Amino acid sequence: MNAPRLEFHPEARLDLFDALEWYAERSPDAAASFFSELDAAIERVLDAPLRWREAQPDVHIHRLHIYPHSLIYRVAKGEVTIIAVALGSRRPGYWRDRLGN
Repeated sequence: MNAPRLEFHPEARLDLFDALEWYAERSPDAAASFFSELDAAIERVLDAPLRWREAQPDVHIHRLHIYPHSLIYRVAKGEVTIIAVALGSRRPGYWRDRLGN
């Protein structure tokens, strides 16, 4: 079976850049480690997109192991769309407005 295609919602890209910037201001090593963990999480999601907890129909959450972030993603028609790279302390569900885009 082919791996699903990966897309990022534009605001999820901003989430990612904001997190990377925050970690980089504190430590380049922390930023690199965060990016590495995020990349590994994306690979796990692409390998088994339905494996992770479903927040609502077709929308799943994969929590990162070391960092307090989660990948919020939608699975549809052979595609995984990252909806948010959500910080755990940010207001819950803020990303739901992105589902219509």
